[in-house]
Amino acid sequence: MGVGIWEIHIEEDPGRYELREGKVDLNRCGIPLAEIVTAPDIKSPEYAREFLRDLLLSLDYLGVIRGESGSVRADVNISIMGGNRIEIKNVNSVKGVYKALKYEIVRQKAVLQRGGTITMETRHFDEGSMITKAMRKKETLADYRYIPDPDLVPFYVSPEGLSRIESILPESPHNKKKRFIEEYSLGEEIVDALISDLYLSDFFEECAKDSNPLEAGKWCATELKRRLNEKNLSVSTSMITPKHISDMIDFIEKGELSVKNAKWIIGDVVDTGEEIPTLMSKKNFYQIRSEDTLIKILEKVMRENPKAVLDYKSGNQNALHFLFGKVVNETEGRADPSKTIKLLKDKLYMEA
Repeated sequence: MGVGIWEIHIEEDPGRYELREGKVDLNRCGIPLAEIVTAPDIKSPEYAREFLRDLLLSLDYLGVIRGESGSVRADVNISIMGGNRIEIKNVNSVKGVYKALKYEIVRQKAVLQRGGTITMETRHFDEGSMITKAMRKKETLADYRYIPDPDLVPFYVSPEGLSRIESILPESPHNKKKRFIEEYSLGEEIVDALISDLYLSDFFEECAKDSNPLEAGKWCATELKRRLNEKNLSVSTSMITPKHISDMIDFIEKGELSVKNAKWIIGDVVDTGEEIPTLMSKKNFYQIRSEDTLIKILEKVMRENPKAVLDYKSGNQNALHFLFGKVVNETEGRADPSKTIKLLKDKLYMEA
């Protein structure tokens, strides 16, 4: 089920009234605004939240806004069976819209259960207390004090004009999601994470040109995004480049870098922009694959843990995992896992 859009009002910001201080702030006066009026198709706070997220993402892709904060305000209308419509003005976040609607449903039900009536009014949402407060009563359109201007007439877009506009629009997040799933065989959860940020989705596509798209998608949507969020950065404001991810995946696939150490590498690259080989050498992250080197480490671990060796010989498979963990600790995660397990089994078999 979709949400219909009835009208789009092209306006200018007249300023802002600070309710708590009783002051008027004219710093935003004259800034262009577009008010989108939707049909009454939204049936729950959850649906309102999802609709707003999709709308903001589409506006972000169009370059109309950059992020949610300060760019969008919502006037929310809500009514329940047995009551009149209530308008909640200037809610400035998706979370605020959801919380305001949840509160109003509870409040209006409580009023009706006590035998009261819901009268048409405008309310303010207090972000601090997460409740709505009465602002003013409204009975008819005249109460809004709209002043008709004969020089401002409705603007209609012809089908031809609409087609022309559609032809020059950038790819929408919904179309990009469908394409990513079909073109790169990525799972829906990974794709949702990628397209949630226009820059991240473009970054991923650059990575996918020079590396396995499945691996590139996984690293960009999970570890990279987590590291960026931790540092309050985006791919456009950090030092990381698509080549960093492609090189890192290449080293992992060649068995020269462990997944564990790759996660640390990403955290450093985001801050420094250093080349992957440079960081690997600096942190001694190159994976140990030499059999001679690994055998020496295995022999040391087995000497230091004779009970685990005896337990394995007695049929306790968990002892193998214990010894492997000791090797991992001894090498700081640089031992090649598959080669280490094979050599460990061989050594234990020879000891039997």
